[in-house]
Amino acid sequence: MRNIIIIVLILMLFPLGADELTEILVVHSYHPSLPWTLSFQEGLSRARRDHTGIEYFTEYLDTARLPNPVPPDLFASYMVAKYRGINFDAVIADSDAAARFVDANYRVSDSIPYVFYAINDFGSSPNTYVLVTQYKEALDSTLSILVTQNPFLEEIVIIESADPSSQFVYENTMAFARDIPGLSVLRISDFTIDELYQRTALFPPETVILYSPVTTDNTGTFFVPKEVLSGILAATEARVYTMWSSLMGSGAVGGCVLDGSATAREMVRAALDYMDDGDFKDDYDNLRMMFDWRALKKNGIDPELVPPGSIVLNRPVSFLSAYFTEIMIGAAGLAGLFLVTALAWAWTLKRANRKLKSANTEIDRARQTAETLARRDALTGLMNRRAVVPVITYEMKRKARANSRVSLMMLDIDHFKDVNDTYGHDAGDEVLVAVATVLESSCRNTDFPSRWGGEEFLILTPDTGGENALVVAEKIRLAVMGLEFTSASPVTVSLGVAELRAGETFDQWFQRADTCLYTAKLEGRNRCVLSTDEYPSGEASGDHIGSLLRLQWLSKYRSGNHTIDSQHKGLFEQSNLLLDEIVYGRDKNRITAILETLYDHTVRHFFSEEKILRAEKFNGFSEHRQKHKDLLRNFRADMKQYRNNEIDEYEFIKFVCEDIVLKHLIEEDVKFFPYLSTARNGS
Repeated sequence: MRNIIIIVLILMLFPLGADELTEILVVHSYHPSLPWTLSFQEGLSRARRDHTGIEYFTEYLDTARLPNPVPPDLFASYMVAKYRGINFDAVIADSDAAARFVDANYRVSDSIPYVFYAINDFGSSPNTYVLVTQYKEALDSTLSILVTQNPFLEEIVIIESADPSSQFVYENTMAFARDIPGLSVLRISDFTIDELYQRTALFPPETVILYSPVTTDNTGTFFVPKEVLSGILAATEARVYTMWSSLMGSGAVGGCVLDGSATAREMVRAALDYMDDGDFKDDYDNLRMMFDWRALKKNGIDPELVPPGSIVLNRPVSFLSAYFTEIMIGAAGLAGLFLVTALAWAWTLKRANRKLKSANTEIDRARQTAETLARRDALTGLMNRRAVVPVITYEMKRKARANSRVSLMMLDIDHFKDVNDTYGHDAGDEVLVAVATVLESSCRNTDFPSRWGGEEFLILTPDTGGENALVVAEKIRLAVMGLEFTSASPVTVSLGVAELRAGETFDQWFQRADTCLYTAKLEGRNRCVLSTDEYPSGEASGDHIGSLLRLQWLSKYRSGNHTIDSQHKGLFEQSNLLLDEIVYGRDKNRITAILETLYDHTVRHFFSEEKILRAEKFNGFSEHRQKHKDLLRNFRADMKQYRNNEIDEYEFIKFVCEDIVLKHLIEEDVKFFPYLSTARNGS
């Protein structure tokens, strides 16, 4: 009897006829840290739990990251050497690159099954099965779901990436949308990763983004698709759906997904079916309905709209539901005392859950506030430059593609420095906020007012020509005039308006609007100036001012004296250098140098002119000489203030054009022209 017991124990420890291991080679297209690969590996592990006795041998081609992959024949030679002596029972290839490689370079035996996951079926032998990527089925189901879950849907956005699926998704979504009135499809392509985040940040909650994996941007930089999706979700208020389970968990709502884990399990099942029966079955399917509970709740989507049988991630499970059996067993066994303890514990956890939920809500609010601040000016609440630039880029592309009209307004608060200097910076902030409020109330819902910097604002008006934009600008100007402040005097604003021209760059467009703003300042402030083909403001404010803020020397300004006329003409030219630098360059050191040269020329001209007038015995000589002294004194004072940042360039535009050129060289000097002797001046 003792010997029989020993034999039984030995048989239990070392069973006779133990199954041999099933050795399966797995070749991945991508690298091991890619979310799809991780999901696929998880599916292989589950398949090994379901079917004992499986051992995997794994290789990674890493085609997504390597710009020059190892030549297939060389990699095949490496694998032959590495696995010499191992007789694989099956070969599994995950995704197209691996499938093509195995099919062409690593057919180790004709008697074992080859199971591929690929976009197209290329199985050419009875022992080869291709689990074809079910893009069409996944997309059709996802589109139907997102329309059901988003009753106010107006736009679906497709991100066109290097992944071959994105073009397919865009074309089929366009076909789907044609049957739904009011539904449009927008494609985002040719972007850097920062541009992608900026553009998606503009979409409202009513928009749905259908995300295909983004692995590179237009710079060729490699990205992990799930990390890109996380960046989009952190930036946008739009709802995001996807067709890949490996992208779930980042905040996407979900959809009918291609599941890496299910794909791996189905491929292992197909290989085992062939090994058992010598044939494959027809019921392999890697699609799953999958949704994220937290994303559903965040986006206000009713969980009842989730199709029955769907996998719902992150669904909250109450403590009582999770531990109901244990609690009941404990209550039955330990009676009243343990029942009270269990209920008290449940109550404590419920309180902890409430506190945790409250903390999570505060964290979510803080995150949303941070996201808003990144796109909004902290003082005025308007869009900041970072936020409005992508909108400008989008409208410029719409102009190039569809010849849509779009205009730009540049607004500057007149004499704003005086407000700060006289009343303090708190008063200046009050003025800025009040002007921003006027912009929000005076602009239309389709306009984009933004704070460009300091006291300068930029307003983008899509689908609007220059004439209509000028109407909006005038409305803004009048509204600002009606503002009253508790700690400052009333203010006015000047606006420059320019409509985008075909083929124009942003810098050219902006420069025209900015030039019109300078023109408005020069013509007296508190006015709107529209850029036209003839003149920035659409009308000349005088013969002495040219089409782009240039002083023009005209024959009627000639005195008949060669010295005076040549010096007057030289002052016109030197003044134009100053205007060009102020309008187009804005380099303070260069402006200062030009001012000093202009001052020297003015001094020399006044000296020469006075010498000629004294010789001609001009009756108004003393009065004219005094005006020279006053102009030079003002010139010196203005230069000193400019160097000390006490006045801006606008003051010099006004001084040069009005005081020196218009009022003195043209209007004042003409008084002595009749006294000049043509016999003496040699003209």
